[in-house]
Amino acid sequence: MPRSLSAPAAALVLAAAVVVSATGGAVAGSLITGKQIKDGSLTGKDVKDSSLALADLAPDARVPGPAGPAGATGPAGAAGPAGQPGQTGPTGQTGPPGPAGVSGYVIVEGLSAVVASGQTASTSATCPAGKKAVGAGAYWANNPTAVKLWPVGGTSSTTWFAQSVNTSAGNDLITMSLICVTA
Repeated sequence: MPRSLSAPAAALVLAAAVVVSATGGAVAGSLITGKQIKDGSLTGKDVKDSSLALADLAPDARVPGPAGPAGATGPAGAAGPAGQPGQTGPTGQTGPPGPAGVSGYVIVEGLSAVVASGQTASTSATCPAGKKAVGAGAYWANNPTAVKLWPVGGTSSTTWFAQSVNTSAGNDLITMSLICVTA
């Protein structure tokens, strides 16, 4: 007839079995070394994924493969901070003085005598001392006939002359304006 164990004895046997089974795997794992593994017997499926680093591989296994195709262009990044302003360059040399400018603007007017229709009217104007003529204009008071203007003697820089025939039906006169400046 088989003998049955008492409850404390059964618990002791079970505990011993657990201790033997728990330490037996650890002891077996610590006893296996690289010398005991036959070269070429391990395969990729025997190695845990992501458990090897580049340094764990032989140098001839580290050769990079060909470059892959270029990826899509990513979105533009945010604008960077503004750069520092550059230094101001040295001051250049002062240029030569320019020619004297125009100043002392004045208009001198000349009026002709009143002339009858069909008669010639004339007048002249002269710039004040120290000024030169730079332009002139003249017109009839009551008719659109052109008035001829010219410098006296054809070359004067200070005195101009105006002349025209009165083509209106009545009496008329010429007004002349001579523009003078200090130049």
